[in-house]
Amino acid sequence: MNDSGFAGGFVENERAVTPVLGFVLLFGILIMLLTMYQVQVVPHQNSQVEFQHFQDVQNDLVDLRNTISTAGQADRPEFTSVTLGAAYRTRVATINPIPPAGTLRASDPYNITVGNGTVSMNISTRFIEYEPRYNEISVGSIWYENSVLYLDERDRGRLRII
Repeated sequence: MNDSGFAGGFVENERAVTPVLGFVLLFGILIMLLTMYQVQVVPHQNSQVEFQHFQDVQNDLVDLRNTISTAGQADRPEFTSVTLGAAYRTRVATINPIPPAGTLRASDPYNITVGNGTVSMNISTRFIEYEPRYNEISVGSIWYENSVLYLDERDRGRLRII
């Protein structure tokens, strides 16, 4: 029996080359599209989630300001909540960065002096700061101090009263 004819016919057989090349090409295009989606669309959608969360935190802090004012005037305890982190939408084929979080903290006490010209008094006070740590958008901290709520972006040349 001649084995060289069988081996030569097997090596020269090119019937499966076209489907394999087509599959590899389509698979490469699919990977490129998925990569483009991950690079372009996912960060844009995540920045929208972060911006909406920042708007919600501003509203929560306005509620906190009003609650502090009401509790002080009514001399009774009041409660409110502030959502510190956002949740990205669940993804199947792409990935999200770690969920953004924020920090809500009260400062150490410091004194301010209040006077009417003849009598002055030192009063101990604090401020509240919400510092967001987003992945896509860059915003400053929100401060609550002396019944004023403001967005502190002095490093960018802006200070906005909320």
